[in-house]
Order: sequence, then structure tokens, then C-alpha cells
Amino acid sequence: MKCKRILSLALAAFLTAAICFSGCQNNSADINAEQSESSVEAEVSEKVSASESKAAEESSGKAAESKTETSLKENSDSSEASVSQNTITPKVWEIKDEDGNVMYMMGTIHLGNEEIMHMPDYFESTFAGCDALAVECDTTKMAMDLTQITKLMYTDKSTIKEHVSEEDYQKAVEILSGSSMYNQMYEYMKPIMWISLGEVAAASNVGLTENYGVDKMLINRAYKEGKSVLEVEGAEFQTEILTSIPDEIQELLFHEMANTENYMEEMEKSMTELYANWEKGEEIASDEEVSMEESLTEEQQEFVDEYNRIMLVDRNKGMADKAEEYIKSEKTTFMAVGSAHFYGENGILQLMEDRGYSVRALSSEDASMQKASEQSKVTEVTDVSTAETDPAVPKAA
Repeated sequence: MKCKRILSLALAAFLTAAICFSGCQNNSADINAEQSESSVEAEVSEKVSASESKAAEESSGKAAESKTETSLKENSDSSEASVSQNTITPKVWEIKDEDGNVMYMMGTIHLGNEEIMHMPDYFESTFAGCDALAVECDTTKMAMDLTQITKLMYTDKSTIKEHVSEEDYQKAVEILSGSSMYNQMYEYMKPIMWISLGEVAAASNVGLTENYGVDKMLINRAYKEGKSVLEVEGAEFQTEILTSIPDEIQELLFHEMANTENYMEEMEKSMTELYANWEKGEEIASDEEVSMEESLTEEQQEFVDEYNRIMLVDRNKGMADKAEEYIKSEKTTFMAVGSAHFYGENGILQLMEDRGYSVRALSSEDASMQKASEQSKVTEVTDVSTAETDPAVPKAA
């Protein structure tokens, strides 16, 4: 059974928490099965707290590095920089209502590489003209929320071994251990956490990291440029999404992970394709993303449908609602959320069209028109200034 899916990669907050949590694995003490629930939670809390400090330091350093690279990009006039800025062409959409009010949208990838530092001209001109950035959640403020990860633990003193088969458990341990991601602390974590860690490991293996996530880059730029940063969902909401996924669905996906031949290779290929499609502005996913190649029982198919509803369909509607709020506000907003939310009959783009908004993908032609418009304004100001100061120009009576 092989399942195509986007799990934690559709949740910026949980992805950040998972990465920070996994960062403390090499320093954690062994936890044996005799520990009490309170003792386990205390251990997790201690490790997460340590991870928060480390994450804050790394975030500060990476943010500074990100800002430096952005500054270099903005100030460089070399032909090499010019070529670099045209290497990726992710989609940016203009959303307009019947009164001419406008907002902009862009699909993001929560894990990326340094190529995101060279965005295309139509993105640059559009983002520069916006007053606010709206993202799933402000991941730069995640340190204070990482303790929410304890909500993904078993609270009845059981371990994952008691919820999945021994065979699946051993295979999953082998998968995470192969990428140095396994930690005994994970015994108390629910399947969704194991699956997420597997995806994070696969992404890291192909050079995709949270430090170069599109969301993170945009948030850093927004703060630097004095734009407001709005949260479409927020970290707490995203954590609640994961905790609302029924155990049966988590265990089904865990079974699929454990029984996928060459799982890590398959995931690495999937991550590479995902990022490549985003770079080229191609469709990434839809509400039909989760599908099984082999036939499922009626009950299992209901689980898959429920998963799609929780992770994409319902969230897409909420995001479209937020978009309507933004387009009616006085600020021009640039909304950037996971690319999986835009496509398909239940995607944000279709929902906005169904609600009467016009949707148009931007291109370099839009950037040229914007540049010409700005130049025209500069020329007008110059002409007026000359007319007022040049003695050869007659003054109005």
C-alpha cells in the first residue's frame, strides 16, 4: 500500500515544533517504560525548553543570515544576480473584487533551499507594494508555543508499541534510526509525530530545510520592511488540527509508512518533486492528495476522506474566509499559505472564484507595467519640480 500525502508539510507551526523537538534528541536521557505520565511530560518539557533556547539562538542567527543575503540580492547590480533572480517562477495570484479592491496570494513551501532568496520580478514588485503579510502562523514566535507538542503524546501512560503492531513499530524505528532521527523519547509520541519526523529527515537528506522555508523568508522580510504580519490560523489552531486526527487514521498512515518499500528513498523523491513543482509554478496538490494505490476497505476509505477534510478541505474554507476579510480591509495584503491549499475543486482559488472574485496569475509583464507606472510618477514629480523652480518656465497667474 502506497499513500501519496502531505502531512506536516501542510502545517508550518507543527513542522517548526517537530524540527526543534528532534534537535534535542542527542542530549536526552533514556526514558524507560516504567516512568509515570507526569515524569515523561516533565522530561519532554525540559527537553523542549532546552530546544526553545537553541531554536531561538539559531533563529536569530539564521534570520540575520537571511537578511544579509536578501540585502545582498537587493543591492547587487551584477548580471549574475540578475540571472539568479529569474531561476524560479512560483505562482503569485491577484485577487480582485467587483469594486476594484485587490489582494495577492502565493503558495509556499515550508522547507526549501537558498534558491528562494532569488524571487522573480513579479513577486518583488507585488510584495513591495503590500502593507501586510498574512501567513499560516508566525513561526518566528514559535519558541513560546513549543510546549504544545505535549498534546501529541499519549496521556494514558501507554507507549506507541501498545497502539501499533510490533512489526510496524520495528520498521518505523529502523526508518528513523537510518537517518539518525530516532530517540527513545518518541515512544510516548503518537504516530503523526513519527510520520512527520520521517518527512523532515527525507527533506533534510535532499537539502531542504526550515531555515530556507518560504514562510520564514517572507516573515523576515516583512518585519524588516515594516509590514504587518498577520496569522491566518496560528500555532495553537494548527496543533489542534493534528490532535483532532482520529487515532485510526494516524495508525493507518503509520502502517503505510512502515510498509512502504524503500520509504526514505520514496520520500526523498517526493520532496524533490514537490519543491521542483513549486519553483516552476506548477500545481502541487489538491484535496485529492491523499490516495491509496491499493484498494481500501470501506472503513479505511472513510478514514482517508476524513483526513482530507481535516487537513485541507475545511482549512481551505477558513483561509478563503480570511482572504475575504483581508480584501475588504484598508491594507493591501499579501497572503502566503501552503501551496497544497490552492488547487482542486475545494482549493482556495476555486473558492474565491465561486464567491465572485476574479483570480489572475501574475507574470513578468506585470512587473514591467508596475515599473513603468512608477517611472511615470517619478517623471511627473520631476516635471512639476522643474516647472516651479526654472525661471524660464512662466508661472501660473
